[in-house]
Amino acid sequence: MPKQWKQSLAQALQNAATTDKGLRYIDAQGVETVQSYGELLSAAESVAVGLRSQLFKSPEHSANQQKGNQFVILQCPNSVELVIALWGCILGDFIPVPVATQSIELGVSPLSSALELLERPIILTTESYQKALSRQLESTKFEDATITIES
Repeated sequence: MPKQWKQSLAQALQNAATTDKGLRYIDAQGVETVQSYGELLSAAESVAVGLRSQLFKSPEHSANQQKGNQFVILQCPNSVELVIALWGCILGDFIPVPVATQSIELGVSPLSSALELLERPIILTTESYQKALSRQLESTKFEDATITIES
């Protein structure tokens, strides 16, 4: 993503965070959740910090980030967490790659394809989804590439 786009997107969220407006999510059970842009910004900044701190643990991920091509696969089972993770990637200058989580439950795995196609991706998931993801990644070279968002 060109640098000016990233700055424009980040600025748009920062501007929106100064208003009383926000997002509305409706989950599979029909339950509505409201999140202000200020809450979204705060949560996304925490994700960006978490992703950056992960880079210090891995020289290969750090090198990718310096080149501006650190891919982050988003494995978030609900809309709120997915939007937070997506904005965390944008604010942290990472390349978000959302991959459907339902595929694991159905026994289909676009995640495996994404892992093979992308250069040393980080996988960002939630505490609630960590177990399902860990089973899928068990005994692979990506077993330790997971970062968890606290719910």
